[in-house]
Amino acid sequence: MKMEFLSNISHELKTPLSLILNPVNKIVSETKNVALREQLKLVQQNAGRLNTLVHQIIHYKEKDHTLSELKLSHLELVEFIHSILDMHAEAFISKNIRLEFVPYREKVYVRADIFKLEAILNNLISNAYKFSHPESTITVRLDLESATDKILRLQVNDEGVGIPQKDLSLIFERFYQSDQHASINSEGSGIGLSLVRNFTELHRGTVEITSEENQGTTVTLYLPILEEEPDVLPDPAGKREKMNSDIRVLVVEDNVEIAYFIAENLLGADYRIAHNGKKGVEIAQEYLPDVIIADIMMPVMNGLEMSRLLKQNIHTATIPVIILTAKDDQYTEKEAFSMGVEAFIPKPFDMDMLNLRIQHIFENKKHLINKLRQKSLIQEKEIVAESQDEIFLSRITEIIEDKLDDPELNVQKLADLSGFSAKQIYRRIKLLTGNTAVDYIRSIRLKKASLLLSQKKFTVAEVMYMVGFSNHSYFSKCFSARYGKTPKQYMETGV
Repeated sequence: MKMEFLSNISHELKTPLSLILNPVNKIVSETKNVALREQLKLVQQNAGRLNTLVHQIIHYKEKDHTLSELKLSHLELVEFIHSILDMHAEAFISKNIRLEFVPYREKVYVRADIFKLEAILNNLISNAYKFSHPESTITVRLDLESATDKILRLQVNDEGVGIPQKDLSLIFERFYQSDQHASINSEGSGIGLSLVRNFTELHRGTVEITSEENQGTTVTLYLPILEEEPDVLPDPAGKREKMNSDIRVLVVEDNVEIAYFIAENLLGADYRIAHNGKKGVEIAQEYLPDVIIADIMMPVMNGLEMSRLLKQNIHTATIPVIILTAKDDQYTEKEAFSMGVEAFIPKPFDMDMLNLRIQHIFENKKHLINKLRQKSLIQEKEIVAESQDEIFLSRITEIIEDKLDDPELNVQKLADLSGFSAKQIYRRIKLLTGNTAVDYIRSIRLKKASLLLSQKKFTVAEVMYMVGFSNHSYFSKCFSARYGKTPKQYMETGV
């Protein structure tokens, strides 16, 4: 009856969560305010994490789980801790708390249950800043307690209110809260540290806590390194240098062994690897792969939330996503396709079939791109560079045309891409064209828009995104001011 109640309540939570996620995703994709976008991304991440937890609860009963069950994965711990700390960044900023993370080396590999380890870290980090004084420091250290016995020590230290000595022996008991902590955090349940101890012991580790009132608290986990960095893992960067492949693949998979197995069997494709959805989004925006292969169940951000974000970003919206997952139920498959993924393949999967699917998607995409590249969208005149000014303007114009679909293309980005200073660009464009740099970029955007609209192959909205505008009313206003017609009228009647 308790499990039935939990499942029912969790199912009811899905609707309000969807009504939070969908509007937030829309606002994130449309807002131009950088500071506001970063805050909304935090809302987006944590709403996505709640969504993942709700789905875990819904499917918990079906899988006959026990609380003591561990699902071990091969995990790179340093990047994992960084990703958890990033999720709490806004909380640190709000109290002006400094954060220091000190790992003993750049990469540390362990075998652990990723979701239980995530719960451990989230509880320790949130406790640290809840009970810390403003403008204090929280330090996270990762080092070896014993190199011979392969014991890892993870320490979270704060400079907060501390815990009274009389409460230290009871602090790990379920539902127990010291009076001092309860007065500061009235919403606390007393479950967090109990969970930390239970999950640590499941990993055959131990946890200790030391504290002094008004001086701070240190929680120390001792975890066995069940597996060091394996020798068989290739260096993706080194492998890319040796490749000459047209296909670029991003593999997003929290299990290191599966990730590298997929990557190593991609028939020579150039690849990169991410171990959570948040990192996957970052790499996809920088790397712009031809295909993304992703698991669903991952820490920090799951594969479906990652797909949702990628499909809402103009630069990554057309990248095909293949979902590989052990959750092969019909509901999950429908949800994946509603996020815009191109293929849903249940585990265990056949690698030959996966390669064929990637090749098929890539060929279809290449064929579509070739159709769109029938001719140059802006008539290019061969410039005979008789002066440095002409060379300069030719270079700047080439960059603008190449990056025209980037809504954030501005003078500073032009400076970064061209090697000229922003001051030079402002001054010389004004001198050579009579326009400000901003007006010059806009004029090229609008010229390309007019050519696209006259071809009548795309909708007004598609043209708007192709030339780097993200706001319909602003695009229409700028276009009308230049051509005397709205984009729709121009497309219907021409010049």
